[in-house]
Amino acid sequence: LSRAFVWHQMASQSWDFNFDEALQYAKECYAIGQRLNDAELKAIGGTDIGLFYYFTGNYQAAKSYYLLALKAAGTKNFGDYPSYTLTRLGNLYRVQGQYDSAAFYYNQSLTLIKDQKSPIALSSVYHNLG
Repeated sequence: LSRAFVWHQMASQSWDFNFDEALQYAKECYAIGQRLNDAELKAIGGTDIGLFYYFTGNYQAAKSYYLLALKAAGTKNFGDYPSYTLTRLGNLYRVQGQYDSAAFYYNQSLTLIKDQKSPIALSSVYHNLG
């Protein structure tokens, strides 16, 4: 389980310099989540894979992975996830000029984290909403 979180951290550290490497780390995290049927790991890994497609301009694939991550999380809340996934969906719609849809996902994200002690997730939503 902790190994999957290491893969996630490595993906997060890699986005700035190597998208393909980050994708491989994200896929490892997601695969472990699949094997263990762990909703949190599937939500995190799915979101990370979606980031690859977002960063490389394949918005349809990004959206598919974000929605897959949300489905994996279901009604559970894992700290920053799935709030972060919702924020990424908002960003996806924002860059496409679909501001009402973006606001919808940002507001869903805010609703999820309103009672959490997660200042990073909260600041991310407000930053992107602005």
